[in-house]
Amino acid sequence: MDALQYTLGVIISGLMISCDRQRQTVNIPVKTDLSAEVYCGQCRPCRWHPGDVDDQGHLVVFEAAGLCKTLETDYALVLLNSGDQNQPVARYDLSSRESGYEVFTSLDSLITRIKRIPEPRVIDFYRTCGAPQYFELPKPEIDSFFDSMKSAKVELRTSRPDGGGNSICTCPCPRCK
Repeated sequence: MDALQYTLGVIISGLMISCDRQRQTVNIPVKTDLSAEVYCGQCRPCRWHPGDVDDQGHLVVFEAAGLCKTLETDYALVLLNSGDQNQPVARYDLSSRESGYEVFTSLDSLITRIKRIPEPRVIDFYRTCGAPQYFELPKPEIDSFFDSMKSAKVELRTSRPDGGGNSICTCPCPRCK
């Protein structure tokens, strides 16, 4: 293993551990064998899907590449393309402590629901580290989403107050390569 491969392995391992569904960021000691501590969604897939409740009683709000994130604050939102590259379809998954998991296929319906949230409207916005889940939606549709959030006085937060991130790393770990 050359120095570049080793360095990349340490960096990727750190990203995967900090993106683990346990939401714990740990310092990675420098070792020659990192495979024992590193898991990605291919090695250890999440057993739950958005809308499910995990073993600890947390609502799953986002799943990508076999990993999942749970609701840790009052509100969470995911914008995704539920179609394909030829026929993209915007979908908005809103999760809350009060209403659970809700799916919207209309931006207007989503905004109507969001406006029922008392101000200040702070919503955790979940995404992947690489191409976003809304990849291949038309740019005007993506822009309209973000403009609508701004007009509705919504702060889309990409990391939680506890310092945890709202993204899932989709890169395979060294074990899966």
